[in-house]
Amino acid sequence: MKRLALLTYCSSTGLAYQGLSYYKHLHPSKTMLVDLSQYNHMPLNPEWYPDAWRMVHGFPTDQDCDEFLQDVDVLLVAETPLNYYLFKRAKELGIRTCLVFNYEFLDYLLPNAYRTDHFVIPDILAAPSTWHIDQVRRLPGAHVEELPLPVDLDELPQRELSHARHFFHIAGRPAIHDRAGTLDFIAAVKLAHHLMPEATFTLYLQQPTPEIRAAMDQAPMINRVWNVPNVADLYAEGEVMVMPRRYGGQSLPVNEAIGCGIPVLMTDCPPNSDWLPKDWLIPVKPNPQKFMTRTMIDIYSVQTQALAQRLLDLYRDDSRVQAMHEQAKEIAQRRSWEALKPRYEEVLGL
Repeated sequence: MKRLALLTYCSSTGLAYQGLSYYKHLHPSKTMLVDLSQYNHMPLNPEWYPDAWRMVHGFPTDQDCDEFLQDVDVLLVAETPLNYYLFKRAKELGIRTCLVFNYEFLDYLLPNAYRTDHFVIPDILAAPSTWHIDQVRRLPGAHVEELPLPVDLDELPQRELSHARHFFHIAGRPAIHDRAGTLDFIAAVKLAHHLMPEATFTLYLQQPTPEIRAAMDQAPMINRVWNVPNVADLYAEGEVMVMPRRYGGQSLPVNEAIGCGIPVLMTDCPPNSDWLPKDWLIPVKPNPQKFMTRTMIDIYSVQTQALAQRLLDLYRDDSRVQAMHEQAKEIAQRRSWEALKPRYEEVLGL
């Protein structure tokens, strides 16, 4: 049995929950926790990892990396190692490395002038979605595998839905350019709510931007929830998730909603259009905007009127909601840990 090392985070962020899922289902021999609370000001949850090897406050040092890599065979990291010496040293030791990347923050896309001697490409670049996967495959020396984040069914309420009266959106900590499409959700609700007298609308968020806060002030029909004690509580009541994301690959809240059997309305653009049913997708405006991260990113905006109409259609059509509910349950089974764990073991060489 190969010995797996996992680098993950112990604060209440999406990336931390992703790491927690790996921890629970892949059973690493060694887990290094990273405390970035001084940067993101989020609470810590080291108790999630009862047998963690070490918690590092701030970025791991070279010494942390050296000691972490002792007596392991495989290294798994999500999004960034924080210190690229970790990959360099792992290569020197013959340790198999896998980075589950986020295209938006993939440093290997940077021009050579921005790289250091530590920029050793991992053995596996694992794509959690198909978003820009072809561009990553063109990187020199890249071995890319598609590896979706499985749905953690054991931790989620299994819902039975017969109609849509409660529509919800999860913004969390809003990313640049309103990645989650929170402003589009608010705008669509304002258009449709007067035709949906029995509907409830809920917005979950933690740190609203001034623009989102101003839009919320003009939408009193939307309930705001600032924090929930447990992730499962986000999905205990809502019947349709509305996530008109403007850009991005993997979305943990979308995964979790589907794991509960809740259908999700999303923008009709990649990667959503690569794996979600057509009936779940909302048309986008032509000519997407662009912005630069490590590389150029397209920003899609949903057609607000079309989204408002879809809310109204689902409010009025129980049979359509029931069909989408069944689709969600089928997708959840295909993307469960039970279904995908063998794929992880194959890619990681465990």
